[in-house]
Parts: sequence; C-alpha cells; structure tokens
Amino acid sequence: MKKIVCLFLGIIMCMSITACGLLKTDDRVYPVKFDDTEILVGETTVSVLLDNGFIIEEIRGGELDKEQIIEKNSYYSGINVIKDDVEYAMISIASEKKDIPLSEAIIAKIIIKPGLEHAIERIYLDGVALPDLTADVFKEHIAGSKMYDDGTCAFFAGEKYTFRAYYEDGNLTEVNAVRNYSVQYGA
Repeated sequence: MKKIVCLFLGIIMCMSITACGLLKTDDRVYPVKFDDTEILVGETTVSVLLDNGFIIEEIRGGELDKEQIIEKNSYYSGINVIKDDVEYAMISIASEKKDIPLSEAIIAKIIIKPGLEHAIERIYLDGVALPDLTADVFKEHIAGSKMYDDGTCAFFAGEKYTFRAYYEDGNLTEVNAVRNYSVQYGA
C-alpha cells in the first residue's frame, strides 16, 4: 500500500511540475534596434554600439573611455547613446564575474524617451518602429504583457526581463527594456 501511495504522490508531483512550466510567462529578451544595430539587453556588449559608430557619454557630458575598467559585479547607469549628434537612449551597463573594460560591459537597461526628441523613427522594439508602438501593438509583440487600468503603461515583468511602454493621452512617452539583475548599491 505504501508503494502505491508513493507512486501516486510521485505522479501528482510530476504533473504539478509540468503544469507549473506550462503556466510560466514568456520570459525572454526582445530585440531593440538603433538603426541597423540590434541590442539584446543582458547579452549585447557596449562594443557593439561603438563598432557601429555610436558614442557613449556620461549623462553630465563627456565621452566615456572604452578601456576604462569596470569592476566585477558592478552596475552603472546614466550613460547616453549618441550617433551623428542625435541621442538614441540612455543605458545602464553591468559587469559580472571579473573586472572588464567598459567596451565589454553588458547593456543591462535601455531607456528611450520620445519626448526628449530621441531618434525614435530609427528605434525599434521587436521589429516595431517606436512611432507605431501603441499599447495594443506592444501587447501583441511582448508575450504575457499587461496594461494598467488607466492605460498609462503596458508592461511585461518576468524573472529575467522587464519591458515597459508608458503612454500619456495615448502617446508614447517612454520605453524601457531591462535585464533584471540583483544589484546591491553601496552606501
């Protein structure tokens, strides 16, 4: 009898694990493109931007040195991405297990604010040009996404990735693409 109960409980446990897997949302990265340069947050390095003619500078101004060493397990924000004197986005970068040059840092977050006259007609999220990224289009492209009741934000928040599009009076005001990292901020 104990063997039958154990077998039955084992089958139930396997079915539960399988069902949980089927209920998970589609936690994956969606590509962001600046012109023809594709970025996957959490995967693409700063060197991809640099190799495609973009410059990166501190939010307060001043181009960053691509050889500057980024300490292991670090997260830096407030970096502007610029090409041909046009701002595309603000990014955050991360390093993981070792000290690396800035050019090898991973792009961890992208923030695009169309109201700041970014080059939105040359920026795409999952193949959709930002001027065409309505809340409904966002929800079609980003699997498992939801909308705030007041219509101000369409979002997907997964374990690894978060994507948000903010709207005011139906107009896109900000887009975020984020690889979620566990960050400990220093005092």
